[in-house]
Amino acid sequence: MTTGASFGWKSSAAPDDFSKKFSNLSSSDKVAVMTTATRSGALVVQNRAKELCPVDTGNLRRSIHSEVQNATAEGVTVWVGTDVEYAPFQEFGTSRMPPHPFMRPAFDDTRAEVLSEMAAAAADLVKGL
Repeated sequence: MTTGASFGWKSSAAPDDFSKKFSNLSSSDKVAVMTTATRSGALVVQNRAKELCPVDTGNLRRSIHSEVQNATAEGVTVWVGTDVEYAPFQEFGTSRMPPHPFMRPAFDDTRAEVLSEMAAAAADLVKGL
């Protein structure tokens, strides 16, 4: 069982000031820009989740990672989370243990920063192409 969240970027959602240059890119360049930008945003969530997760041995903290799930010219999806078997019990609690949420708060806390990071990374990449 895994605990985490997926998010991404659809190529049709490119900001207006950026769209013209982005729309002129080849499909492979679009995928590269969206993948790199989305990974940059995922790192923000990943780092915040590591700050928030409960620590006993450090195994849960070390296990939090991100991975690209899908990358096409239409969009990119990245998953951020952990596959440690006890992570859902920490996140949601049990009948004997209160919840210690770390993934959802990480996503909620960083939403604006993620969008900003993705936009900045994409703009920097498009300038270089």
